[in-house]
Amino acid sequence: MISLIASSFIVVGPVKASSFTSMSDTMTRLKTSTTADHTIGLTLPATYDFDATGSIDVIVVDFPAVNFVMGGVWATTDFTFSDGTPRTINALNQGAGVTTVACADGVNNVGVAIDTTGMDFRILPCGVSYTPQVAGATITFTIDGTTADGTLTNLVAANTYTVNLAMTDEGSVGAHTGSISIGIVDNDQVAVSANIDPTITFDIDTSTIIGADTATPYVVSFGTVTTVDSRVSGDTDSVNYILLDLATNAASGASVTIQNVNGTSGLVSASTPADTVANSDGAIADGTERYGFCVNSVSWTSGSPLTVSADYLGMTCNADSETNDVEDLNTTGKSIIEAAGPIAGGRAVIVANVSVSAITEAHDDYADTLTFVATSTF
Repeated sequence: MISLIASSFIVVGPVKASSFTSMSDTMTRLKTSTTADHTIGLTLPATYDFDATGSIDVIVVDFPAVNFVMGGVWATTDFTFSDGTPRTINALNQGAGVTTVACADGVNNVGVAIDTTGMDFRILPCGVSYTPQVAGATITFTIDGTTADGTLTNLVAANTYTVNLAMTDEGSVGAHTGSISIGIVDNDQVAVSANIDPTITFDIDTSTIIGADTATPYVVSFGTVTTVDSRVSGDTDSVNYILLDLATNAASGASVTIQNVNGTSGLVSASTPADTVANSDGAIADGTERYGFCVNSVSWTSGSPLTVSADYLGMTCNADSETNDVEDLNTTGKSIIEAAGPIAGGRAVIVANVSVSAITEAHDDYADTLTFVATSTF
């Protein structure tokens, strides 16, 4: 008789050790004796996850205790943990030789146990409700080592040091391991400096074309003025605009002032200085003696806006219009345009205006000279 005996054997053993992959420690500072934040990254072996099934898994981040310095009192807000899903740091426990933490069971809850003498940070699920990510998940654990809570200070000597990683899996201590090399340097910062010279560009053009770029001499000729034919910048009377270009890199911008040699006397006869075409605030009108200037438009390509200064703001000022408002002039200067900060490509169109009355003396030599001054404030 031949007997056939069949036997079944179930073999139970520890989890096979495997290595983490894609391990890194991204630090905010690498300088010796300087506090730093750490972002620890690692990828679990392909067939393993971080869970609470059976025995609770534990990930350990071990800094070399003889090299790094831990200080302060850690708070849950000093840490984040993600295994593909951002988890909640529910509680922490810290002290010499601490390896466990009591925390509330939850789907996303993890706790952090900190051995303050061994310089070990342990992360573990808070209970069986914890729902793991897929096997082979990428783990990210951040340590805020620079705030007023817990601190982690780099070693005092520049060198290469090793941070060891391990994971207890299903009760098997060190089932998965790895290590990260970090380089601490005498200084991780480079001082960079630059000098930017102050600049200002100012140019005057005179033309009946608003976009013109002309050369000196800059002239505005009103031609013949009568009581029924006031004269104004533009094509109709063929009187030039005064065009002002302004650019500066001054932090507080720039302003341009206008002044004239005759003040409110305005246009003065060279042969008979007592005879004038007066300058005063008000409107140009046929039959009214008045001479002056107003700002038709301002534009700029970048930077702070080019604006009309207060004395010239809100005035009627149109090309080919014989009813414009003008501002009185003086011999010391009055702001006409300005920019509050750096400006590029600024251009202002200034309109010249004149009207005369029936008793304005006849001369062919009325004249005035304007001076424009641009000043930047650096």
